[in-house]
Amino acid sequence: MRLPDLAAPAHGDIHVWHVAADAPVEPAVLSAVLSTDEHARAAAFRQAADRNRFSAARAALRTLLGGCLGLPPAAVPLAANAFGKPVLATAPVGAPLHFNVSHSGARAVIALSRVPVGIDIEAWPAGMAWTDWRDSAAVACAPDEMHWLAGLAQRQPEHAMLGFLRLWTAKEACSKAVGTGLSASPQAVRVALPGSAECVPPLARAGTGVWYLHDAGGGPRYVACVATPLAAARVVHRQYPLRSAGANP
Repeated sequence: MRLPDLAAPAHGDIHVWHVAADAPVEPAVLSAVLSTDEHARAAAFRQAADRNRFSAARAALRTLLGGCLGLPPAAVPLAANAFGKPVLATAPVGAPLHFNVSHSGARAVIALSRVPVGIDIEAWPAGMAWTDWRDSAAVACAPDEMHWLAGLAQRQPEHAMLGFLRLWTAKEACSKAVGTGLSASPQAVRVALPGSAECVPPLARAGTGVWYLHDAGGGPRYVACVATPLAAARVVHRQYPLRSAGANP
């Protein structure tokens, strides 16, 4: 029986699934669910933790898409566009289904929507200092964005680090929603600056359109953003792995 949570999102909704990428997954499940190419990509990671996290995130993606499409996870027709973005190789019957996935550290996030969507998550370790990332920020950010970050740094360097992660995840989410990733300069994605580092930027311009931004959660010491062309979208947060149908509420 299909779990209700696996229903595809309604138009206007974005389902953001938070995946515990370190949660153990039975090898037999991965063997049955992942494609030959996905097994090869997993094997290319040098660290076992990275192999396991990639495999767990991809198995979650296949399970969630299969639930929306009414297909076994292994039968979900995944492919990649010219920029490497995962897409459905064949369009579903009826309403379109768009998705995007991102992972960092022990967390992964998967966004499902009826319209194009992009999502990005970045870990924010306690030792991640603004002084170590200022030069990288100058490459990624436009002059007005750097001016905003410099103002934050003068008051509280930790706020500047958070502000940069806000801008970076917004740029990445928008670029992924467009479908190009950061093949173009991240400075080309112009982000409307928020009132403070604690706030998600409200919108950004990328490609030929305007993208509206929402906090994608992620948990303590993570920053995540989801981008959508919808001015009014409802973001629904869900957890993966799913509880079994017979689990207590």
